[in-house]
Amino acid sequence: MPEVAMRRLNMTADNGFSPQSPIPTTAQIIESIDMTTYLASLPNGKSIHVHTPKHLPSQHAFQKGDLVMVELKPYDFSRGRINMQKTPASQLGR
Repeated sequence: MPEVAMRRLNMTADNGFSPQSPIPTTAQIIESIDMTTYLASLPNGKSIHVHTPKHLPSQHAFQKGDLVMVELKPYDFSRGRINMQKTPASQLGR
């Protein structure tokens, strides 16, 4: 993106935002697809595929109903990366 357009949209490195910056949000785990991939629901009701980062231990499994922090890339809102677990399902009373 040209620098002039980035300045016009206030997308400079000075304010910490760039077109490639991930978008942080919360999601609730709906189901486990495999050991590292899950189906999750965003607050607006959209379902997305999320995956765990490589540095997270492989024995760490999320359960249905867990709230997690995810990062979405601006160019693909159908996939995300789990940043951290926010609230376990057992603490939500489910």
